[in-house]
This record gives sequence, structure tokens and C-alpha cells, in this order.
Amino acid sequence: MVHEPRPTNTTSAGNAQQVPAGYFSGPATGKSNQVKPDLGNFLLAHRNGPLYLTPRLPLYWRFFYGRQAICLLLLTGMRQRIGATAAQILFSLIDRLLAREPPISMSKRLAAIPILAALITGCANKPLPYDAWWLGFGAPNYMEVWIETADVVDVQGHLFTRAMSGTSAIQTPPDNQGDPRGWTKRPGSGKGKFVYGADLPKTIYVRWQSIAEPQVYRVLIDIPESVRTEMVKGERAYCMAREIWKTDYRKGVVIHLAPGGIAKVWVSGPCLEAIEVGRFEGEVVTAGPRAEYGNNHYMIDLDPESKAYIKKFGIPFDSW
Repeated sequence: MVHEPRPTNTTSAGNAQQVPAGYFSGPATGKSNQVKPDLGNFLLAHRNGPLYLTPRLPLYWRFFYGRQAICLLLLTGMRQRIGATAAQILFSLIDRLLAREPPISMSKRLAAIPILAALITGCANKPLPYDAWWLGFGAPNYMEVWIETADVVDVQGHLFTRAMSGTSAIQTPPDNQGDPRGWTKRPGSGKGKFVYGADLPKTIYVRWQSIAEPQVYRVLIDIPESVRTEMVKGERAYCMAREIWKTDYRKGVVIHLAPGGIAKVWVSGPCLEAIEVGRFEGEVVTAGPRAEYGNNHYMIDLDPESKAYIKKFGIPFDSW
């Protein structure tokens, strides 16, 4: 059976969180309030090694006394420059230094901090050439969806729960004038959010309600290294909307969700052609919609235009 509750400590996009105790365990059921999130099972099934996620770094109470508090403030600010992982290692090394027996003098401790910082910074990842990347969603004409959650794991191993949720971008032209069959050649940016605080994406987990059927699906999307390279490669491009030439980046991950549990993924930029990442097949969530609340409630109803199209033409499953 499938278990579907949200993590107990969810965060908004841009705030990495620590994996709660027992996150990857628990009975496989969609009924109990004690059930753990299914995201953990997905990631464990597809990854080797733990997810070390957190802005909470391993320091003990003794670090908060006297001049040591200044060191903590400096390193906290440094975290944005050298990355969370590098800062975590640096904090751990300093913590060991402070705990050494016999004690090291404070002057030697303070002198060691910039040396350690320089060593760690040399191994840290380069910052992104933009403040944040975009996570957007779309759907074929009339095939409405509701995204229960889109969770992101970046290349640093940080988890961003509910980086996106809600409705997607979609068109529902009246009088059956739209055509939902196949995939668009220009996916646009979709409806979504910027994922602030995240490095480039490694894995994206999506659980959504396909309102057109209705059915609930989940899918795990891997972002290859070659695609991440494209996301940070600047290209000279002409922006028609502003009528200027500029260096642009494919800093948007766009996911279109179709009936049958199909997800099509691109990376795109405001002034650049989209590059296809791939087509991914999800699986049915047998626990149903919003299983963590125990109400099996679909969040939205089909628009009248969507109902009319589906009633007359059905759902073209084979076209996606």
C-alpha cells in the first residue's frame, strides 16, 4: 500500500530542512496520522547515501560564550558564500578545536578559523549566476491538475518541501477550440515559484491530482548533470519582449503533467529556446487524494469548458 502524508516539518521554498527522525520509515498506509512521507521511500529507492539537509549545524553550547559568539556570527554569514555543506564541515572542525584537551588558547583558536575557512572555501561549489531558479508547471488544454506537492533535492543534498503546489498553467478555450493532444514545442515558463536558497536541482518529486480522470499520481524526476550544465551556461540571446540583446540562462525547470501519470520536462530561459530533459512515467497513488488528511478530497472541479471537451472527445491518453 502507499503512504502519502506531508512531512511533519514542512518549509516554504527556499528553506532547507533537516530530515525528521524516522523520516524514511513507518508503515505503508495512507490512513494513520503516524505515517511517514512517501518521498523518503522514493529517494531511498533511487539513491545511495544519506540526505544531509539542514541549516542547523553541529555546534554545542560552549560555542556561545565570549568571543566565540563573534566567530559563530561570522561563519553564519559565510554560509551563503561557501555553501551549506562546506560551512557544516567548517563548523564541525571548529567545534572539535574548541573541545580539545588540554584546551587551546583563545588566540590560537581564532587564528585557526580563517585558515580552516580558506581550505573549505577552496572546495566549495561556485555560486549560481542568478539568485534562484524557477520551478513551473503546465498541463495540456482542458486536462486540469492540482499539484499536492513538488519537493526538490538539490545537488548539495538539501531538501525543499512543497517548493510548488496548487494549480498549473493551462488553457481551456471555449467551444472545444483547443487541442490537448501531444506536447507543445514552446512550453513557456508555466505557473510556479522561484526556489530560493537551493543549488541546482538533482531530483524533483511531484505528487498531483489529475482532475480530468480523476486520479492521483506521483513521479520522481532526475535532472542529469548535462542539463544542470545548461542551466548555468550563459548564452547571448535576443529578447523580443524587451527588444534587446542580453546574456540569458536556462534557469527555469518546466514540468507539464498529463493524464495517465505522464510528466514532460524542459529547462528554459526567458529569451532562450527550451531544451527537453525527458518524459517520465509516474505511478498511481492508491491512497487517493490528500491522504494525509484522510478526506480523499479532490481540490478543484473541472471548468465547464474542460468538462464539455472531455465529454465529447474523451482523454487522448496515447498522445502523451
